[in-house]
Amino acid sequence: MLKTQRLRLINWQESDLESFARMNADSEVMKYFPGTLSRQ
Repeated sequence: MLKTQRLRLINWQESDLESFARMNADSEVMKYFPGTLSRQ
């Protein structure tokens, strides 16, 4: 883990995958990328 006064970075966990997939499928989140990403 990397920790600063404002930020804490931790290793990815299996339980993070569902939220990550939803975030990458959101067109507003991905508006500066070429397109949204699928689960694959």
